[in-house]
Amino acid sequence: MVWRLVALAAVLAVIECGPGPSPGASPAGSTPTQVATPNPVALAPHDCISSPPTSGTKAHSSVLAATVTLPTGWLENTTDEGQSGAQVGFALELGSGTRRGPDVIWGNSLASPMTPHDAVAAEAAYTPGSGTVIAKGDCAIAGSQASFFESSVGGLGGGYVLYIGHRGALARLLILFSSDTRDSTMPQVKSILGSWQWDQS
Repeated sequence: MVWRLVALAAVLAVIECGPGPSPGASPAGSTPTQVATPNPVALAPHDCISSPPTSGTKAHSSVLAATVTLPTGWLENTTDEGQSGAQVGFALELGSGTRRGPDVIWGNSLASPMTPHDAVAAEAAYTPGSGTVIAKGDCAIAGSQASFFESSVGGLGGGYVLYIGHRGALARLLILFSSDTRDSTMPQVKSILGSWQWDQS
């Protein structure tokens, strides 16, 4: 009888306490850290960046108040920036492209009280505009909270929607791939995200 009471007490203690934080998890309200084993060909929880390019062209967006370094083959399409749509703040393109069109990172800024995590949840829940959601996760970019979802939207190669929170605004990035370049392009995308620097206020 006594062992049953001890076992019941242990079960109740576990239920009352709930599960502990997962390894690498961040307390609510703090900035998550990059602690996952890196996956060079995908964004993953706590794994949105890689080492920035050692050389390359700097691209600045006054709309997003950020600068990135573009590796060889990438360019900033300034004629697209300032237009309506996803590329209003940044239009970064893989210059060589393919017959299906270049891989791109388009960015715009949204004034919103939402966290990046909540913005991703809201957009990923919208169908068919978000396509088929394949994966979601939280990470950090340039010391700021970020969140993403991977989707079939954007053509044969699919892509990601990525939100980064900074100073009460959200930077929304749309990352699109052509199917035959995705694995070679993704490491470059992660290096661009790893080079992200916010403007000094």
